[in-house]
Amino acid sequence: MKQSIIITDKVYLEIADALAYAVCNRDYYSGTVTVIDGDIEFTLDGSFVMYYEKSRDEEFLGCRMLSDIIPVWWNFHACEGSEYYNTDFSFNELKNYMIC
Repeated sequence: MKQSIIITDKVYLEIADALAYAVCNRDYYSGTVTVIDGDIEFTLDGSFVMYYEKSRDEEFLGCRMLSDIIPVWWNFHACEGSEYYNTDFSFNELKNYMIC
C-alpha cells in the first residue's frame, strides 16, 4: 500500500514562493516548480492564468499585486527516488499562500 503524505505549511509556502518566482509578474505561466523537503521532492506542473490589481498599501503603492491565480490544468506529485506518494495537496490551499 502506498503511503500518503500530508502537505505541511512549510511545503505550501516553499511551493508558493517557487511558483511566484517562476510566474514573475506574467499574466500566463506554463511550467514546473520543484521543492525538496528532507528526502521528498515535491513537483507542481501546470498552466496558470494570473490576475493582478494595483496595491493600495503605501509601501507598494501602484505595484501590481497578485489578486488571483487560476489553474488551466495542474498536476502535483511527491516522490522519494522512484517511489511516488499520494498527498493531500490542494490548489485552493496553495492560493492562500500566494494571494495578497
